[in-house]
Amino acid sequence: MRLEHGQPKTIPQSIIRLLKSRGIEDINDFLSEDLKTLPDLTSLKDLDVASKRIIEAINNNEKIAIYGDYDVDGTTSCALLFHFFKTLGVDVDCVQPSRFVEGYGIHPPTIEEAIKEKIKVLITVDCGITNNETADYAKERGLDLIITDHHKDAREVMPDAFAVINPNRRDEDPNSPMVALAGVTVGFALAWKIKIDLEKSGTATPSLYPLLQFVAIGTICDLAKLNSMNLKLCRHGLKQIPNTEYPGLKTFFPPEERRTGFIPGEKISFNVGPMINSKGRLDHPRMALELLISDDIDEAFRFYSQLEVSNSERKLIQKDVYDEAVEIAHNKNNAADEEPLFTLVYKSDWHEGVIGIVASKLVETFKTPALVFADASYEGVIKASIRSAGTLNIF
Repeated sequence: MRLEHGQPKTIPQSIIRLLKSRGIEDINDFLSEDLKTLPDLTSLKDLDVASKRIIEAINNNEKIAIYGDYDVDGTTSCALLFHFFKTLGVDVDCVQPSRFVEGYGIHPPTIEEAIKEKIKVLITVDCGITNNETADYAKERGLDLIITDHHKDAREVMPDAFAVINPNRRDEDPNSPMVALAGVTVGFALAWKIKIDLEKSGTATPSLYPLLQFVAIGTICDLAKLNSMNLKLCRHGLKQIPNTEYPGLKTFFPPEERRTGFIPGEKISFNVGPMINSKGRLDHPRMALELLISDDIDEAFRFYSQLEVSNSERKLIQKDVYDEAVEIAHNKNNAADEEPLFTLVYKSDWHEGVIGIVASKLVETFKTPALVFADASYEGVIKASIRSAGTLNIF
Protein backbone atom coordinates (compact mmCIF):
# COMPACT_ATOMS: atom_id res chain seq x y z
CA MET A 1 0.00 0.00 0.00
CA ARG A 2 1.46 3.35 -1.03
CA LEU A 3 0.76 6.65 0.77
CA GLU A 4 1.08 10.00 -0.97
CA HIS A 5 0.28 13.24 0.85
CA GLY A 6 -1.32 11.17 3.60
CA GLN A 7 -3.84 9.48 1.29
CA PRO A 8 -3.78 5.80 0.32
CA LYS A 9 -3.72 5.43 -3.48
CA THR A 10 -3.63 1.69 -3.98
CA ILE A 11 -5.44 -0.53 -1.49
CA PRO A 12 -5.48 -4.33 -1.97
CA GLN A 13 -9.00 -5.77 -2.22
CA SER A 14 -8.26 -8.09 0.70
CA ILE A 15 -7.65 -5.03 2.93
CA ILE A 16 -10.83 -3.37 1.66
CA ARG A 17 -12.89 -6.49 2.48
CA LEU A 18 -11.31 -6.77 5.92
CA LEU A 19 -11.99 -3.13 6.82
CA LYS A 20 -15.56 -3.26 5.50
CA SER A 21 -16.19 -6.41 7.54
CA ARG A 22 -15.30 -4.33 10.58
CA GLY A 23 -17.82 -1.64 9.71
CA ILE A 24 -15.38 0.82 8.14
CA GLU A 25 -16.96 2.36 5.06
CA ASP A 26 -14.81 5.43 4.41
CA ILE A 27 -11.56 3.51 3.97
CA ASN A 28 -9.60 6.43 2.50
CA ASP A 29 -10.37 8.53 5.57
CA PHE A 30 -9.60 5.63 7.91
CA LEU A 31 -6.13 5.20 6.38
CA SER A 32 -5.47 8.91 5.91
CA GLU A 33 -2.90 10.95 7.82
CA ASP A 34 -4.42 14.29 6.80
CA LEU A 35 -4.84 16.36 9.97
CA LYS A 36 -6.78 18.98 8.03
CA THR A 37 -9.75 16.58 7.91
CA LEU A 38 -9.96 16.31 11.71
CA PRO A 39 -13.11 17.52 13.46
CA ASP A 40 -12.69 20.98 14.99
CA LEU A 41 -11.34 20.10 18.44
CA THR A 42 -11.71 23.72 19.51
CA SER A 43 -15.48 23.51 19.09
CA LEU A 44 -15.86 21.74 22.45
CA LYS A 45 -18.06 23.63 24.87
CA ASP A 46 -16.41 25.92 27.45
CA LEU A 47 -13.07 25.99 25.64
CA ASP A 48 -13.60 29.66 24.88
CA VAL A 49 -14.22 30.70 28.50
CA ALA A 50 -11.40 28.48 29.76
CA SER A 51 -8.93 29.91 27.25
CA LYS A 52 -9.92 33.48 28.08
CA ARG A 53 -9.46 32.87 31.82
CA ILE A 54 -6.09 31.18 31.38
CA ILE A 55 -4.76 33.96 29.14
CA GLU A 56 -5.97 36.46 31.71
CA ALA A 57 -4.08 34.54 34.40
CA ILE A 58 -0.94 34.53 32.24
CA ASN A 59 -1.17 38.28 31.64
CA ASN A 60 -1.75 38.98 35.35
CA ASN A 61 1.00 36.60 36.52
CA GLU A 62 -1.55 34.52 38.43
CA LYS A 63 -0.45 31.05 39.47
CA ILE A 64 -1.76 28.14 37.36
CA ALA A 65 -1.65 24.44 38.25
CA ILE A 66 -2.47 21.20 36.45
CA TYR A 67 -4.11 18.32 38.33
CA GLY A 68 -4.02 14.97 36.56
CA ASP A 69 -5.11 11.40 37.13
CA TYR A 70 -2.45 8.86 38.14
CA ASP A 71 -2.72 6.63 35.04
CA VAL A 72 -0.95 7.00 31.66
CA ASP A 73 -3.67 9.22 30.22
CA GLY A 74 -3.55 11.57 33.20
CA THR A 75 0.25 11.59 33.34
CA THR A 76 0.69 12.31 29.62
CA SER A 77 -2.01 15.00 29.91
CA CYS A 78 -0.05 16.71 32.70
CA ALA A 79 3.16 16.44 30.69
CA LEU A 80 1.52 17.82 27.54
CA LEU A 81 0.17 20.92 29.27
CA PHE A 82 3.40 21.39 31.25
CA HIS A 83 5.42 21.48 28.01
CA PHE A 84 2.82 23.68 26.32
CA PHE A 85 2.94 26.32 29.05
CA LYS A 86 6.72 26.05 29.12
CA THR A 87 6.84 27.07 25.43
CA LEU A 88 4.83 30.14 26.43
CA GLY A 89 7.34 30.97 29.16
CA VAL A 90 4.80 30.15 31.88
CA ASP A 91 5.69 28.02 34.89
CA VAL A 92 2.87 25.79 36.11
CA ASP A 93 2.62 23.40 39.04
CA CYS A 94 1.70 19.78 38.31
CA VAL A 95 -0.16 17.75 40.92
CA GLN A 96 -1.22 14.10 40.92
CA PRO A 97 -3.05 12.16 43.63
CA SER A 98 -2.01 8.85 45.13
CA ARG A 99 -4.50 6.06 44.46
CA PHE A 100 -3.86 4.94 48.05
CA VAL A 101 -4.39 8.30 49.79
CA GLU A 102 -6.55 10.72 47.78
CA GLY A 103 -7.90 8.10 45.38
CA TYR A 104 -9.40 8.80 41.97
CA GLY A 105 -10.61 12.28 41.07
CA ILE A 106 -10.13 15.67 42.67
CA HIS A 107 -11.33 16.34 46.21
CA PRO A 108 -11.84 19.39 48.49
CA PRO A 109 -8.52 18.97 50.36
CA THR A 110 -6.73 19.51 47.04
CA ILE A 111 -8.59 22.80 46.60
CA GLU A 112 -7.55 23.86 50.09
CA GLU A 113 -3.93 22.96 49.35
CA ALA A 114 -4.06 24.88 46.06
CA ILE A 115 -5.33 27.98 47.86
CA LYS A 116 -2.46 27.71 50.37
CA GLU A 117 -0.08 27.64 47.40
CA LYS A 118 -1.78 30.81 46.05
CA ILE A 119 -2.99 29.04 42.90
CA LYS A 120 -5.71 30.99 41.13
CA VAL A 121 -6.55 28.65 38.23
CA LEU A 122 -6.55 24.87 38.62
CA ILE A 123 -6.95 22.74 35.48
CA THR A 124 -7.90 19.08 35.85
CA VAL A 125 -6.93 16.60 33.15
CA ASP A 126 -8.52 13.18 32.69
CA CYS A 127 -10.68 13.60 35.80
CA GLY A 128 -13.20 15.86 37.53
CA ILE A 129 -16.48 15.28 35.69
CA THR A 130 -18.04 13.51 38.71
CA ASN A 131 -16.51 15.72 41.41
CA ASN A 132 -19.44 18.08 41.94
CA GLU A 133 -18.71 18.69 45.63
CA THR A 134 -15.15 19.72 44.80
CA ALA A 135 -16.36 22.16 42.14
CA ASP A 136 -18.78 23.69 44.65
CA TYR A 137 -16.01 24.02 47.21
CA ALA A 138 -13.64 25.62 44.70
CA LYS A 139 -16.29 28.16 43.77
CA GLU A 140 -17.00 28.90 47.41
CA ARG A 141 -13.29 29.45 48.08
CA GLY A 142 -12.75 31.66 45.03
CA LEU A 143 -10.58 29.24 43.03
CA ASP A 144 -11.33 28.97 39.30
CA LEU A 145 -11.55 25.24 38.55
CA ILE A 146 -11.35 24.26 34.88
CA ILE A 147 -12.28 20.62 34.35
CA THR A 148 -11.01 18.80 31.27
CA ASP A 149 -12.12 15.18 31.13
CA HIS A 150 -13.44 12.57 28.73
CA HIS A 151 -15.34 10.22 31.02
CA LYS A 152 -19.12 9.97 30.98
CA ASP A 153 -21.09 12.77 32.58
CA ALA A 154 -22.88 10.31 34.88
CA ARG A 155 -24.30 12.36 37.76
CA GLU A 156 -27.64 14.16 37.87
CA VAL A 157 -26.03 17.51 37.12
CA MET A 158 -22.62 18.58 35.84
CA PRO A 159 -20.06 20.08 38.24
CA ASP A 160 -20.56 23.83 38.73
CA ALA A 161 -16.96 24.57 37.75
CA PHE A 162 -15.62 27.67 36.00
CA ALA A 163 -15.47 25.57 32.82
CA VAL A 164 -16.23 21.94 31.98
CA ILE A 165 -14.56 20.71 28.79
CA ASN A 166 -15.56 17.17 27.94
CA PRO A 167 -16.72 15.63 24.64
CA ASN A 168 -18.94 13.33 26.72
CA ARG A 169 -20.70 16.02 28.74
CA ARG A 170 -24.48 15.72 28.46
CA ASP A 171 -24.99 18.68 26.12
CA GLU A 172 -22.30 17.69 23.59
CA ASP A 173 -23.23 15.76 20.44
CA PRO A 174 -23.30 12.04 21.41
CA ASN A 175 -22.74 11.10 17.76
CA SER A 176 -19.62 13.19 17.33
CA PRO A 177 -16.38 11.29 16.66
CA MET A 178 -14.90 13.37 19.48
CA VAL A 179 -16.65 11.23 22.10
CA ALA A 180 -13.74 8.80 21.51
CA LEU A 181 -11.10 11.34 22.59
CA ALA A 182 -8.78 10.36 25.41
CA GLY A 183 -8.24 12.83 28.24
CA VAL A 184 -4.84 13.82 26.82
CA THR A 185 -6.45 15.00 23.57
CA VAL A 186 -8.97 17.10 25.47
CA GLY A 187 -5.96 18.74 27.11
CA PHE A 188 -4.44 19.19 23.65
CA ALA A 189 -7.67 20.87 22.49
CA LEU A 190 -7.36 23.35 25.35
CA ALA A 191 -3.77 24.13 24.37
CA TRP A 192 -4.86 24.57 20.76
CA LYS A 193 -7.62 27.01 21.71
CA ILE A 194 -5.23 29.04 23.88
CA LYS A 195 -2.74 29.16 20.99
CA ILE A 196 -5.44 30.38 18.58
CA ASP A 197 -6.62 33.08 20.99
CA LEU A 198 -3.07 34.24 21.75
CA GLU A 199 -2.27 34.55 18.07
CA LYS A 200 -5.47 36.52 17.47
CA SER A 201 -4.16 39.05 19.97
CA GLY A 202 -0.81 39.24 18.17
CA THR A 203 1.21 36.87 20.39
CA ALA A 204 3.29 34.40 18.39
CA THR A 205 3.26 30.84 19.77
CA PRO A 206 5.29 27.73 18.88
CA SER A 207 3.81 24.77 16.99
CA LEU A 208 1.78 22.25 18.98
CA TYR A 209 2.78 19.45 16.61
CA PRO A 210 5.42 17.89 18.94
CA LEU A 211 2.78 17.54 21.67
CA LEU A 212 1.05 14.87 19.57
CA GLN A 213 3.68 12.45 20.90
CA PHE A 214 1.95 12.61 24.29
CA VAL A 215 -1.45 12.40 22.60
CA ALA A 216 -0.43 9.16 20.89
CA ILE A 217 0.89 7.55 24.08
CA GLY A 218 -2.10 8.57 26.19
CA THR A 219 -4.65 7.57 23.53
CA ILE A 220 -3.15 4.13 22.88
CA CYS A 221 -2.60 3.29 26.56
CA ASP A 222 -6.07 4.44 27.59
CA LEU A 223 -7.54 2.08 24.99
CA ALA A 224 -9.47 4.93 23.39
CA LYS A 225 -11.43 3.83 20.34
CA LEU A 226 -9.15 4.14 17.31
CA ASN A 227 -11.59 5.80 14.95
CA SER A 228 -10.13 7.70 12.01
CA MET A 229 -9.70 10.85 14.12
CA ASN A 230 -7.68 9.14 16.85
CA LEU A 231 -5.72 7.14 14.30
CA LYS A 232 -4.59 10.30 12.53
CA LEU A 233 -3.50 11.88 15.80
CA CYS A 234 -1.65 8.73 16.89
CA ARG A 235 0.08 8.27 13.53
CA HIS A 236 1.49 11.78 13.69
CA GLY A 237 2.52 11.34 17.31
CA LEU A 238 4.24 8.00 16.72
CA LYS A 239 6.10 9.20 13.61
CA GLN A 240 7.78 11.96 15.68
CA ILE A 241 9.02 9.74 18.52
CA PRO A 242 12.15 8.40 16.74
CA ASN A 243 13.43 11.99 16.54
CA THR A 244 11.86 13.24 19.77
CA GLU A 245 13.40 16.21 21.55
CA TYR A 246 11.84 15.25 24.88
CA PRO A 247 14.53 13.56 27.03
CA GLY A 248 11.94 11.59 28.99
CA LEU A 249 10.52 9.98 25.87
CA LYS A 250 13.99 9.12 24.55
CA THR A 251 14.61 6.85 27.54
CA PHE A 252 11.91 4.39 26.45
CA PHE A 253 13.43 3.81 23.02
CA PRO A 254 17.05 2.63 22.55
CA PRO A 255 19.02 4.39 19.76
CA GLU A 256 18.82 1.34 17.49
CA GLU A 257 15.03 1.35 17.87
CA ARG A 258 14.79 5.03 17.07
CA ARG A 259 17.03 4.62 14.04
CA THR A 260 14.39 2.43 12.40
CA GLY A 261 12.26 5.55 12.09
CA PHE A 262 9.13 3.72 13.22
CA ILE A 263 7.65 3.03 16.65
CA PRO A 264 4.82 0.47 16.61
CA GLY A 265 1.73 0.94 18.75
CA GLU A 266 2.46 -2.39 20.47
CA LYS A 267 5.65 -0.92 21.94
CA ILE A 268 3.57 1.85 23.48
CA SER A 269 0.80 -0.35 24.88
CA PHE A 270 2.91 -3.25 26.16
CA ASN A 271 6.07 -1.46 27.28
CA VAL A 272 5.79 2.29 27.65
CA GLY A 273 2.32 2.31 29.21
CA PRO A 274 3.01 -0.29 31.94
CA MET A 275 6.27 1.50 32.79
CA ILE A 276 4.51 4.85 33.26
CA ASN A 277 1.73 3.20 35.26
CA SER A 278 3.99 1.10 37.48
CA LYS A 279 4.99 3.72 40.04
CA GLY A 280 1.42 4.87 40.60
CA ARG A 281 0.31 1.27 41.15
CA LEU A 282 2.81 0.72 43.95
CA ASP A 283 3.07 4.11 45.67
CA HIS A 284 2.94 7.55 43.99
CA PRO A 285 2.90 8.40 40.25
CA ARG A 286 5.04 11.51 40.52
CA MET A 287 8.21 9.77 39.29
CA ALA A 288 6.67 8.99 35.88
CA LEU A 289 5.56 12.60 35.46
CA GLU A 290 9.00 13.87 36.48
CA LEU A 291 10.44 11.64 33.75
CA LEU A 292 8.11 12.99 31.06
CA ILE A 293 8.72 16.65 31.93
CA SER A 294 12.48 16.37 32.52
CA ASP A 295 14.70 18.54 30.32
CA ASP A 296 17.92 16.70 31.22
CA ILE A 297 18.76 13.33 29.67
CA ASP A 298 20.88 12.11 32.61
CA GLU A 299 18.11 12.99 35.08
CA ALA A 300 15.57 11.33 32.79
CA PHE A 301 17.53 8.08 32.74
CA ARG A 302 17.69 8.11 36.55
CA PHE A 303 13.90 8.38 36.66
CA TYR A 304 13.58 5.69 33.99
CA SER A 305 15.75 3.30 35.99
CA GLN A 306 13.48 3.73 38.99
CA LEU A 307 10.44 3.00 36.83
CA GLU A 308 12.13 -0.18 35.60
CA VAL A 309 12.53 -1.35 39.19
CA SER A 310 8.90 -0.46 39.97
CA ASN A 311 7.61 -2.27 36.90
CA SER A 312 9.55 -5.43 37.74
CA GLU A 313 8.17 -5.33 41.27
CA ARG A 314 4.67 -4.71 39.94
CA LYS A 315 4.90 -7.78 37.69
CA LEU A 316 5.89 -10.03 40.61
CA ILE A 317 3.10 -8.72 42.84
CA GLN A 318 0.57 -9.00 40.02
CA LYS A 319 1.54 -12.60 39.29
CA ASP A 320 1.16 -13.62 42.94
CA VAL A 321 -2.27 -11.97 43.21
CA TYR A 322 -3.44 -13.44 39.90
CA ASP A 323 -2.32 -16.96 40.80
CA GLU A 324 -4.13 -16.80 44.14
CA ALA A 325 -7.22 -15.30 42.50
CA VAL A 326 -7.37 -18.08 39.91
CA GLU A 327 -7.08 -20.73 42.63
CA ILE A 328 -9.89 -19.14 44.65
CA ALA A 329 -12.08 -18.81 41.55
CA HIS A 330 -11.45 -22.43 40.53
CA ASN A 331 -12.41 -23.64 44.01
CA LYS A 332 -15.62 -21.61 43.98
CA ASN A 333 -16.48 -22.74 40.45
CA ASN A 334 -15.94 -26.39 41.36
CA ALA A 335 -18.23 -26.00 44.36
CA ALA A 336 -20.99 -24.32 42.34
CA ASP A 337 -24.00 -26.26 41.09
CA GLU A 338 -24.04 -24.35 37.80
CA GLU A 339 -21.70 -22.33 35.62
CA PRO A 340 -20.95 -19.00 37.39
CA LEU A 341 -22.17 -15.80 35.76
CA PHE A 342 -19.25 -13.80 37.15
CA THR A 343 -15.94 -14.23 38.96
CA LEU A 344 -15.76 -12.70 42.43
CA VAL A 345 -12.62 -13.05 44.55
CA TYR A 346 -11.31 -11.42 47.72
CA LYS A 347 -8.21 -11.61 49.86
CA SER A 348 -7.42 -9.06 52.53
CA ASP A 349 -3.70 -8.65 51.79
CA TRP A 350 -3.79 -8.29 48.01
CA HIS A 351 -2.12 -5.14 46.74
CA GLU A 352 -4.86 -2.75 45.68
CA GLY A 353 -2.63 -1.24 42.99
CA VAL A 354 -2.81 -4.37 40.81
CA ILE A 355 -6.37 -5.60 41.34
CA GLY A 356 -7.56 -3.82 38.18
CA ILE A 357 -5.04 -5.66 36.02
CA VAL A 358 -5.88 -8.93 37.78
CA ALA A 359 -9.59 -8.37 37.10
CA SER A 360 -8.83 -7.93 33.39
CA LYS A 361 -6.77 -11.12 33.31
CA LEU A 362 -9.55 -13.03 35.09
CA VAL A 363 -11.97 -11.93 32.36
CA GLU A 364 -9.57 -13.41 29.80
CA THR A 365 -9.29 -16.62 31.83
CA PHE A 366 -12.93 -17.28 32.73
CA LYS A 367 -14.75 -15.28 30.02
CA THR A 368 -17.09 -13.71 32.61
CA PRO A 369 -17.16 -10.30 34.33
CA ALA A 370 -14.66 -10.18 37.19
CA LEU A 371 -14.74 -8.42 40.57
CA VAL A 372 -11.54 -8.38 42.62
CA PHE A 373 -11.69 -7.12 46.21
CA ALA A 374 -8.84 -6.24 48.59
CA ASP A 375 -8.50 -4.35 51.84
CA ALA A 376 -7.68 -0.70 51.29
CA SER A 377 -4.92 1.18 53.09
CA TYR A 378 -7.62 2.70 55.32
CA GLU A 379 -8.72 0.34 58.05
CA GLY A 380 -12.29 -0.88 57.65
CA VAL A 381 -12.42 -0.06 53.94
CA ILE A 382 -12.45 -2.59 51.09
CA LYS A 383 -11.70 -1.57 47.51
CA ALA A 384 -12.65 -3.40 44.35
CA SER A 385 -11.97 -3.35 40.64
CA ILE A 386 -14.49 -4.68 38.16
CA ARG A 387 -14.11 -5.53 34.49
CA SER A 388 -16.90 -6.52 32.15
CA ALA A 389 -17.18 -9.32 29.62
CA GLY A 390 -19.52 -9.72 26.69
CA THR A 391 -22.24 -7.09 26.42
CA LEU A 392 -22.76 -6.38 30.12
CA ASN A 393 -22.70 -2.64 30.86
CA ILE A 394 -20.97 -2.32 34.24
CA PHE A 395 -22.62 1.01 34.98
